[in-house]
Order: sequence, then C-alpha cells, then structure tokens
Amino acid sequence: MKIIFILYAVIVFVNIFWVFGFFVRLVGIETKKWSISNTFYQIINIIPQAIGLIQVPMITLFTETAINKNQTLTSLFYQKIILYNFLGTFLGLLLMPFFMNYMKNIINKIYEESSLSIFFSKKLLKDIIFKLPMYNFGRYFKERKFIFGYFYIINSFIGLLLSIAFPLCVYIGYQIPAYRATLISLVSVIIGIATIINIFFVELKISIISDKIINKLIDIVILKDTLFNCLLGRLTGIIFGLFFLPYISKFTLLIIGYFIDKY
Repeated sequence: MKIIFILYAVIVFVNIFWVFGFFVRLVGIETKKWSISNTFYQIINIIPQAIGLIQVPMITLFTETAINKNQTLTSLFYQKIILYNFLGTFLGLLLMPFFMNYMKNIINKIYEESSLSIFFSKKLLKDIIFKLPMYNFGRYFKERKFIFGYFYIINSFIGLLLSIAFPLCVYIGYQIPAYRATLISLVSVIIGIATIINIFFVELKISIISDKIINKLIDIVILKDTLFNCLLGRLTGIIFGLFFLPYISKFTLLIIGYFIDKY
C-alpha cells in the first residue's frame, strides 16, 4: 500500500510542477528578465521530468506483483492513476496565480543580489506558508477568457496521450503478460508523439506570441488567455483518458492481437 501512496503523491507533484513550468514564461515577460526566468523554466521543467520517470517502474512493479500472485487488476486501478494526473494538474492551476506572483518577487531579488541563495532561504518557506491563504485566486481566473479553438483542441489531444501513456501500456501488458516488456516500451513512443506535437504545434506558436509581446506588437493578455486555454485543454484530455481508458485499451488490444497473430 505504501507504494501506491508514493505513486499517487509522485503523480500529483509532477503535474503541479508541470503547470508551474508551463506558465513561468509569463514571469520573464512581466519582469523583463527573460534569461533568469528561462533558467528557472529549465529547472522547474526538469523536476517533473526526472521524478516522473519513477512512475513507470512503480506502476510496473505493482502490476507484475499482481501477475505473480495471480491477483486480478481491473482498469479501475489504472484509471485512478489518470485521476491523480487530473488532481495534480488542477491543483497546479489553482496555485498558479500565487506561483506567478511569488516567482516575480524571487526573480527580481535574484537579479538584485546576483545569487540563488534567496530561493533556498527560510524566509521563502515562511512567505509561502503565510501568504498563500491571503492570495486572491478568483481574481486571476475571472480575467481569463475561454476560447474553444486551436490551442484548446490540440492540447486536449496532447493531454489525452500523456495521461494514458503509462497506465494504458502497463495495463495491456498485464493482459498480455507474454509481451509485456514490448508493450510497456510503447510508453516512450506515445510520449514521444505527444512531445513532438507539443513542440511543433504548441510551443512554437506560443514562442511567436511571446516574441510579439516583447516587441510590443500584441498585448500580454493574449498570451495569458492562450496558456490558460492550453491548460484547460490538457485537463479535458485527462478527463477523456480517465473515462475512456477501458475502451481505448480494448481497441489497442485488438490491434496488438492482430499483429501478434500475423507475425
């Protein structure tokens, strides 16, 4: 049971920091300290990537233990994994306005003091604990505009792929244990496809918008709304993955079964 709780905690943590990393570019534009903000983007972005790697062996360990003990696992266990992806992303969304406000102060202080020591100070921890309840979270979201368009739709698809990558491959590996090593290796293929789509069709366009804002060609509100809709799209994709995982797994098993029988 301890492994399960650790797994769920890792999933929530990873998704919260992914949201922070996704929005940190706004801090660079608003503070006009793009290089420092970009460094923080790399740091914050690498945290969920590194810790997120723990998910695969933990999910696989739980599944293989069930196989060795002849225990039955349903899709519900793997749907719970997706549920915690949703909870982590949603918590990141709620905490994001506070994170943005706080990071502005941190980056300005680092710029003034030319040191990262402020980031690890006790005062930083106290500020996080005592200022968090005072922050007006609702004000930020009231200012955002939902647009059912390009960024929302494509991020829904990316969110779906990323949310089902681990649970889907491990789950179908559990159902076809003779080929589970091959099936689990498909995790990197799904994540790779989602990453390529994200880089070429999301990150590139967001970078263009950011440059136009820096050159004062468009308003920063456009970027805020764009990132907000990207995040809502990710949440929608995760919800689709949560409810449709059993059907996606059945469809995937049909395809895998066809290739196994043929080759």
